[in-house]
Amino acid sequence: MKFTIAEASMLLYADTGGVLQTYRRHDLMAALASLVQRNLARYCVQTKYAGTLTEEGVEARAEVKTILKRGIDNVD
Repeated sequence: MKFTIAEASMLLYADTGGVLQTYRRHDLMAALASLVQRNLARYCVQTKYAGTLTEEGVEARAEVKTILKRGIDNVD
């Protein structure tokens, strides 16, 4: 998965509730990584083993790794 700078900016624009920001490439990648990590946290469920991921969380973590590896490293 690849993101163009415009696509990445729109993801962040939506995440901030419509606050338009200008990012340098490095800052854009950091902001995307933060967004991905926050979304991953939503899939974490506290069980008798603190921090154990549900099945959906395991899938989400794999998806996050893919995004971080392919998407953020390849922002055009």
